[in-house]
Amino acid sequence: MDYINENGQNYNLVDNLKDNHFDVIILNFPIYKINTVDMEVYDYDDYYDYANGTHGDATTVSVDIYRDGGADYIERNAKVLEALLDEINNSMLQNHINNTIKIGGPSMGALIVQYALRDMELNNRNHNVDLFVSFDGPHKGANVPIGVQKALEYFEIYDVLTFFDTPSAKQMLINHYLAHSEGLPQGAPYFRDRFQNTLDQMGLPQQCTNVAILNGSIIGEEKAIAGDNFIFGYLAAVLHGFLQRYLWVNYTKNSGRQLVFRYLKKNWWGCNTQADIRKYSITATAYGSLDNAPGGYFNIKRRIEDELGSQFPLYNINGLSNISYHDYFTIGSSFGKTWIEVILFLLATTSYVDMTDDFSFVPAKSALYYSGTNTLWRECMGSRDLVCTGETPFDSYYAPRHNQEHASLHNEGVQWLLSAIQAVDNHTALPAPSVYNDCSTNVDLVLDGPDKLCADETATYYNRYNCSGNTAVNWTTSNNLQIISSSNSEITVKATTNGNKWIRADYDGTTYTKKIVGKPSFTLRVDNSVYPPEVEIIGDWIDIDKQGITSVTWTQTGGDGGGQLQAFDNEYYAYATGQGDDWYVTGQVEVTNSCGTTTRIFSLAPFLSFNPCGDGNPDNDYFIQKIGPNKYRVINPCRNFTINISASELYDIYGVKTNDITPVQDKVDFDNQVNPGEIKIMKVQVDGKQLSKRIITD
Repeated sequence: MDYINENGQNYNLVDNLKDNHFDVIILNFPIYKINTVDMEVYDYDDYYDYANGTHGDATTVSVDIYRDGGADYIERNAKVLEALLDEINNSMLQNHINNTIKIGGPSMGALIVQYALRDMELNNRNHNVDLFVSFDGPHKGANVPIGVQKALEYFEIYDVLTFFDTPSAKQMLINHYLAHSEGLPQGAPYFRDRFQNTLDQMGLPQQCTNVAILNGSIIGEEKAIAGDNFIFGYLAAVLHGFLQRYLWVNYTKNSGRQLVFRYLKKNWWGCNTQADIRKYSITATAYGSLDNAPGGYFNIKRRIEDELGSQFPLYNINGLSNISYHDYFTIGSSFGKTWIEVILFLLATTSYVDMTDDFSFVPAKSALYYSGTNTLWRECMGSRDLVCTGETPFDSYYAPRHNQEHASLHNEGVQWLLSAIQAVDNHTALPAPSVYNDCSTNVDLVLDGPDKLCADETATYYNRYNCSGNTAVNWTTSNNLQIISSSNSEITVKATTNGNKWIRADYDGTTYTKKIVGKPSFTLRVDNSVYPPEVEIIGDWIDIDKQGITSVTWTQTGGDGGGQLQAFDNEYYAYATGQGDDWYVTGQVEVTNSCGTTTRIFSLAPFLSFNPCGDGNPDNDYFIQKIGPNKYRVINPCRNFTINISASELYDIYGVKTNDITPVQDKVDFDNQVNPGEIKIMKVQVDGKQLSKRIITD
């Protein structure tokens, strides 16, 4: 509860409140005994009769059963808080004290308070609270990088993993290793969704003022770089590197599939790969990375450095080390599953561990209990009043420009809180929400309403920035929208087609345009320059996640060389695999919403940089693909027939023919017929068409 005040002095919020004549009561949830059971213990070495299957007398011992209150079910802890509120109110009643209660909950404590107060209200019990303060509470969930969780699971580091197995962690974490997902984030089965749905149905308490104090940036500042390496470790052990171990833990990307954990085990000085364990995660474009979202961050990097008395990277190279052997042993244990690997770590000639940054623990949108239509975690929200626009249920909030350590106090936030307390006591206006005008206005949040509108459907769109309706607005629409009615604060329209549409509002010298779809409107991002080659659905009018998609169906339509499409229905991402480089895959994706279905075709092949089948005319979609040193083939992934090359030639950069090459069906091989490193122009004749490609000979 410490912070630095405006005079640069260390101060404590509890002391501050006491100085302002408040009684302060702190509720903790310790580890406590819940039961004692008697157990019979046998010494089998002394008493067990193997021949007869009998044993001697047992020794009875009493075993105490404990519960970690701080990691228990949020609902059960809320009941404890309810009992405390009853006790405080009864005590005030008996002593004829006519005061109200102000209650704050840091982190998970905010969820405990929310649940307790609302549960009392729903059961007609008076909590006598007039102000609820959420201190960076994870009202929409919390985050620990899934790569970290998968690493702990693989290495069986149960001392740490046990924190993720507690009831409260399984209720709060948006992405949990127990879901065993390598796709989109999923919470712990039977815990996460059930709890969040219950919390959302209850909502914030209604018989008190609710405010939030955030540690996450309100202007969209990300914690680190999405998709970058978070933790890297290297070990070379025994005989100067006979055994080598590599560890990568990466942040999730802002879009698409990402390798989040990799453990590479090499032997024989790196010549033999013993194992290469890889774990992936997929991020939806409309949400972006959780690991790097604006939010209160978990300062794990500094805490480890403080504990070890050293700064990352931690190393032991050629006898030089910046950590003690005791700490070195502890870190070494995380590189393997068994004590054997720990010993190998101690015998290492070279070891290196780096942690590049921290991670977002409670995203700013989660702490705000955000209810707007923009799902992007890293959205810049600092240019608008989210209370006025109806995007948060809190009555007001304080949020900083820059990310702060989770649940930490800072002078500006504390002074805002003291003003809020005074406002509630005096029945005056709360201090205004934090608005910095540090980011551009999001049009979809100015003109709020359905992102999808089918033919003959009617919808109303609200001008949230003109909350009072006092500013005159000029409305216009696309030709396929019919205006039913309008005012300064809203417009009602009817769609006449299933195509793309728009609504425009002009006021205060600014034009805002709201884009609306009918049936799915998207393009495909095809990346054949990576391995495995991948394809992703990208909304080309508005974000695909806003288009009310009900189904996504991927289908492999053709290919060659054993290529296989790897895809899951209802996901916006797919990739292809095959053996070697001599393969390709063709496919199509059907995306459906209530307005209809849109279909797109694509082709995936290793190490290409084009998106074939783009113009819909398969006669235009012939390509020269490299399949080996000085070896090429012609493919047309948009048509299913055998290709025969009638002639192939090589020219120098001056246009002079240097070689005639005899093709073999769809392949050309001019290995051993050219000098390496030359720039050539390759020309082939196929189906009456001439194709050319500039190459550098191998």
